[in-house]
Amino acid sequence: MVALATFGDLFVDELSRALFLTHSGTTRLVNRLEEAGWATRRAGDDDADRRRVLVSLTPEGRKVVGDVLTARQEALAALLAPLSETQREQLSGILETILRGHGGDGRSLHTTCRRCDHQVCVPCPTLEAHRAATATET
Repeated sequence: MVALATFGDLFVDELSRALFLTHSGTTRLVNRLEEAGWATRRAGDDDADRRRVLVSLTPEGRKVVGDVLTARQEALAALLAPLSETQREQLSGILETILRGHGGDGRSLHTTCRRCDHQVCVPCPTLEAHRAATATET
């Protein structure tokens, strides 16, 4: 759900790749999200393949994502509580270096970043690494 909130509507195959699930596993997941009222699916407008299904979050699904991100923020705050401000800044710098180091492949945007709260992680080091890598390719 965080991936859908982050990237917007996704086709089932895109969601499968982001979640490292099989197509059938992703379909079962989307079924459960739909049953809960958190997502909807509709036929995509891909003229090449009209069987492609686009998955979207419902307003209730977006609320659940907000709740999940809030809970994660609280858990991380508790985890980091023993660290001093200096230690937190050091850790942040180290993590940004790691993310920049592996973010240029583009795949990381749908794997690592699906776990992010993009309102907190600004600027996104993975996205910046990807942009830098693609700028040098052209």
